[in-house]
Amino acid sequence: MQSTPLQDGSSTDEETNSYLIHCFDLAPFHTHLDDPLLPAFTEAEGRYIDFFISGLPVILGIHRMFPRFLGYIFARAIWTDALRSMVLAVSSYFVDNKLQKPPYHSYKYLQQAMPLIQDAITHEIVDDALIYSVFLAAYLHQICGELASSHRHLEGLHLLLGRYDVLSVHTKKAADETPVLKLVWRLAIQLDHMSAIGDEKLVFSLDPEDDDNNRREWISRLVDAARPEMVDWALAQFALDDMLTKAILVMSRASQLRSLMNGDSRKTETAIECEATKLLDDHSLWFERSCINAAKEQYLMEESDFGHELSAIEGSNSEMSLVLAPQQTINKGFGALMIQYYWVLMYITFISDSRPGVGPPKRYQAAVNLCRIYEATGCKDTFGIGRMVLGLYLTGLTFNESSFPAGAPYLSLISYIEFAWIGEKLLAIDEFCGYRAGSTVLNILRTTWRSEGSPWKHYIAGHNR
Repeated sequence: MQSTPLQDGSSTDEETNSYLIHCFDLAPFHTHLDDPLLPAFTEAEGRYIDFFISGLPVILGIHRMFPRFLGYIFARAIWTDALRSMVLAVSSYFVDNKLQKPPYHSYKYLQQAMPLIQDAITHEIVDDALIYSVFLAAYLHQICGELASSHRHLEGLHLLLGRYDVLSVHTKKAADETPVLKLVWRLAIQLDHMSAIGDEKLVFSLDPEDDDNNRREWISRLVDAARPEMVDWALAQFALDDMLTKAILVMSRASQLRSLMNGDSRKTETAIECEATKLLDDHSLWFERSCINAAKEQYLMEESDFGHELSAIEGSNSEMSLVLAPQQTINKGFGALMIQYYWVLMYITFISDSRPGVGPPKRYQAAVNLCRIYEATGCKDTFGIGRMVLGLYLTGLTFNESSFPAGAPYLSLISYIEFAWIGEKLLAIDEFCGYRAGSTVLNILRTTWRSEGSPWKHYIAGHNR
């Protein structure tokens, strides 16, 4: 992206301001541009920064758990040229795309930032600002659909985090630095998943010592002090992320074993099935976390009070699956986490049965539950747009266009899951966030169902456009 020439044309300040004011609850940074203590910002840049602080946390899915995170990064960016340019590159990309304008501002800021980042790396000036800058570069290239470039930035970020002593649970970094850097690490893991789920190599591996006990301290210092319960919710989400990391590693090993098979394949498939079963067992245990149990009990109580019906289905692993009728109310945070729970389950089922389609009963049930909960929560209350797109992608690999063009009834309930519904939700994500996250995946799904070959190869090819 940094090599793309600047395009002629721009959005007006008036258009930019109108979009930002009406779409997001803004921090009024732009009203303080005349402060002599601040670097010089244009009016448009002030509005971009407003989006970065107040709009981007919603898209990243951290607005509920870590609402001040990007504020910390911007505070560091005020006096750091490279980081300030990367902040403006990312935020202007969203705003200009939303306005259907060429994102030439984003290209300009990126071209300003990259030489500064490269110079700092060359001279080994490794600090937190450099780490934030490289993370934003990886993120920007990913939302542009350039997964290969994003992957290279993530590799660099991994080296910088290790050099800066962030990846160890025994880090000696200053206490006030550690929480923000640790969260950058966790968000980088999520970016890593976006490409690795397409049968690519992971950049960030699991650290056995990095468990709930070690994470609780830094998370508690970063969440909103008025909402301490967010600590347990963050731990639950990170545990799901780790489960996906394990599943991606098993999927990679399974692909290698299948490619090397000669002769009797039954032993290989038995070994793969055994690994997948272990993951499914771990996945079921996650559902018994205290915060999840408390949310289930609260939901059942509230639904009982309002006379709504909740169907509880006991699966083979004894987890309670919430089967929600469309439009039924649900706690947004709980719903968003349950969506990730179900799509991680779907991904695990592809390890032992890699063919797209309804497949094992667990996959079908998880896809149905995901869609019903998504209908109740929507894309605005998520733990990250990228996570939601992955969920809809895996659902689209389950319900294909030819088999489910008009919907399929499930358990005699009047509810229909159809490919057209998945496409509608993916396109709605584009409209909300201002970049082609959903439509790209919709095109990938259509190509997958109409072509031969591995769905993961189509996933990678469709992004690196």
